[in-house]
Amino acid sequence: MPVTLARIDQKLIHGQVTVAWVPHLQIDEIIVVDDELRNDDFTQVIMCSGVPARVKKTTFAAAAELQDLLKARQNSPEKLLILFRNVESAVGAIKNHGLKLESLNLGNQTYMPTTQCQALSKSFFANSDDLLHLSSLAEGGLRLFLQSIPAEYPVPFKPPKIT
Repeated sequence: MPVTLARIDQKLIHGQVTVAWVPHLQIDEIIVVDDELRNDDFTQVIMCSGVPARVKKTTFAAAAELQDLLKARQNSPEKLLILFRNVESAVGAIKNHGLKLESLNLGNQTYMPTTQCQALSKSFFANSDDLLHLSSLAEGGLRLFLQSIPAEYPVPFKPPKIT
């Protein structure tokens, strides 16, 4: 199963994902990678209530489980969307658990617990740690791009100068 889109989106499953990305990319399965949500059945039920019927399966996984899930789906023709809540979650899956991606969509990350953040787009904000991690991923060859919805033009991530 090819990863059609890997996306950082703090809201995880919501309108931009279900109304825009899923039909645009003809997604068959959504995997939400979030260690806390993995064990929160109540929130999972609520999130799944908004998933379009065309999506055959929605899976909630811890970052440590992701590689095995993808390996089990490696020969499937179905299209997969992976959602991460934040930069930290995506970086953990990539650097700590060996996730291999061709690209990573920086979709939505607007809540920042500190005022020390930078707007990379109108819907994606990053603190200094996020910027360091994203820069490291980009320098390692991962294609990072900012795009909220398919109708927007994807803007390549360029590591900013961190002061």
